[in-house]
Amino acid sequence: MKFSLIVVLAGLLNISLINSCEMARSINCVRTGCSGEICADDEFASICIFRPEFECYREAVCERQADGKCGWTHTEASQKCLDGTKNGAALQ
Repeated sequence: MKFSLIVVLAGLLNISLINSCEMARSINCVRTGCSGEICADDEFASICIFRPEFECYREAVCERQADGKCGWTHTEASQKCLDGTKNGAALQ
């Protein structure tokens, strides 16, 4: 009954429920994956491996990029961390 009422109201107000859901999805990106190493439109599981650089993504921002896809925007701290892991340095 509640869903029917929402659909009727949406029709009366000329609102597309599908477009509203797609718009919300297009705005938000989520941190996902077993270690939070993936930035994507939707949550999903990864293969749960751990790499030292995954810790660096805690400092990065998961957001929509210029190409319209979700991706990481690195902060100074996340980039420094990634550079350290590439050089074999321990994470701090």
